[in-house]
Amino acid sequence: MTQKRSKDDVIAPVEKRLTDLHKVGIDVTIEDPDGDDIVVWVRKLTPAQEKEAVTRSRPAKARIASVKRLPEDSEEKWFYYDQLDSERFSTLRKKQEYLVANDVAEFAAEAEERIASEGEWAEEDYLISLRAAFNEGGLKHKYAADPEDAEAKRVFRELQRFTAEVQDAIQDRENELIFEIDDLTEEEIDRRVVRRLIEDESISEQYAEYNNWKIFYATRYADDHEKQYFTSREEIDELAFEPKIRLLGALMAIGLDGVAGKG
Repeated sequence: MTQKRSKDDVIAPVEKRLTDLHKVGIDVTIEDPDGDDIVVWVRKLTPAQEKEAVTRSRPAKARIASVKRLPEDSEEKWFYYDQLDSERFSTLRKKQEYLVANDVAEFAAEAEERIASEGEWAEEDYLISLRAAFNEGGLKHKYAADPEDAEAKRVFRELQRFTAEVQDAIQDRENELIFEIDDLTEEEIDRRVVRRLIEDESISEQYAEYNNWKIFYATRYADDHEKQYFTSREEIDELAFEPKIRLLGALMAIGLDGVAGKG
């Protein structure tokens, strides 16, 4: 289903800064309520490490994806068929929305970029200026503190108008995609939903394993950036939720799409 934005939610991403590309690594402090805090260094992966993380994560995907090839009445596949009884798939429309969701998400990114580059939004960098005023110019905080502030309200409403235009285009595309599969029987829809559930879970499993390998390669001793902190990949499985999230957050903060370098 197309995600509906609330009236207070607008498309106004913060622009990435050039200085972000030069970050090689950062210190991360893991709080220990029962003792001294632990400080580690999280660094960008080298291209070779990035490739290795992807390669080592593939078996996790294959273990789930192989279920697609089993007979429809197999026990493993019925685990996914049972999910069709949940509220998530309680109507035919919800099943159809799930089937087209990936295509809708891909279109959404294209639609936002296209609309931003057309007409009034592109004229004299109008949308870019609105976003800059809202984010870097302080109007976002001003609007949060006082929604009736004239300048902040004016800029916010313009961003709302852009957001609504994008959302309308996305909704139209979702309706078109659903129309294309509207003549399928519900039995065939169910088969496709189950197949997509398996695919989605396999991708999720691979992504989780990929993140585990990133943590393994990226985490170093704070006083020796060349020495890996973890001695084995299995140690990552033993990490509590909070430390793992902190380490992944650090990897996101330094940006894996920048130029890798030595720490």
